[in-house]
Amino acid sequence: MHNIRHKRQQHTVNTLKALLKHNNSTIVKADKSKAIVIINKDNLDHKIQSFIKENNIPIMNKDTTEKFQKQIQKAITQCTDIKEKNKTQIHHQHETINSTTKSKHKNT
Repeated sequence: MHNIRHKRQQHTVNTLKALLKHNNSTIVKADKSKAIVIINKDNLDHKIQSFIKENNIPIMNKDTTEKFQKQIQKAITQCTDIKEKNKTQIHHQHETINSTTKSKHKNT
């Protein structure tokens, strides 16, 4: 029974992925609610670019993540308050920007 349910769920996920890709769309979390929104990727990119421009957010020419991770790792290594067994290596990972859109609800 579990295997059949899993196959149905996987089929649904694969169908949704194909539809999103075909329509150049993506799913994002709505702003200020627990809802999700399906939005065209070009429209989403336009909203993100508008937000960046309207809020005077500077565009960085270089990813500084690795630089900051090295500084954090050095601080952890030099910290005497952290026991040796608790000191861990930080791994560099690239993450995509998560964006949200505003949801508009009518009061009924």
